[in-house]
Amino acid sequence: MVKKFKNIIFDFDGVIGNTIEEIVNIVIGFYEEFRHQKANPKDIQKFIGKGIMQVIKELKVPITKIPYFEKKVRKELVLRIDNIKIFDGINEVLQQIKKEGYGLGILSSNSTENIRHILKKNNLDFFDFIYSGSSFFGKGKILAKLLKRYHLEAKQTLYIGDELRDIQAAKENKISSLAVGWGYNKENLLKAEKPDYFVKKPKDILKIIA
Repeated sequence: MVKKFKNIIFDFDGVIGNTIEEIVNIVIGFYEEFRHQKANPKDIQKFIGKGIMQVIKELKVPITKIPYFEKKVRKELVLRIDNIKIFDGINEVLQQIKKEGYGLGILSSNSTENIRHILKKNNLDFFDFIYSGSSFFGKGKILAKLLKRYHLEAKQTLYIGDELRDIQAAKENKISSLAVGWGYNKENLLKAEKPDYFVKKPKDILKIIA
């Protein structure tokens, strides 16, 4: 059987690793730092499902502070790393994808060290590569560098993410995109961006790539 794709690239946060709760707690800290006032649950709730870039905009973080924001998020995640779980059902999906011989990689703004720690903890440390890079100013360029570095053909590659910027990055690089409905952005926002595929459950990823 001819495979639809040869290479499957996953975003990490919001697709494999459930960092949502910890990111929300970090955002609360940023809210209080930049707004100089105590956050209440209603203020924070409106950020859920919007994605990190939208959160930055709504917090009115100055553009000069964004590198600081990114560095602090990574640092905070290290401190909370043992609280982070993987999403239910994703383990089996990844095991099956690896078993079927696809090239398997991760593209993330999270640090390689954080990702490897979580993967090892969950017996998932079998990815062909993990590519980490800052994506606050556009994930498309980072994805382009990944494709070039690992000599991946665009038409043979599928990128799986949970945010609008993941879909946009795939389109910029003329590769297929698959959006998942259990991550940072809401289903209606993702579908409006018109990914090539959309799934609500991890096991449905296998149906797409079959």
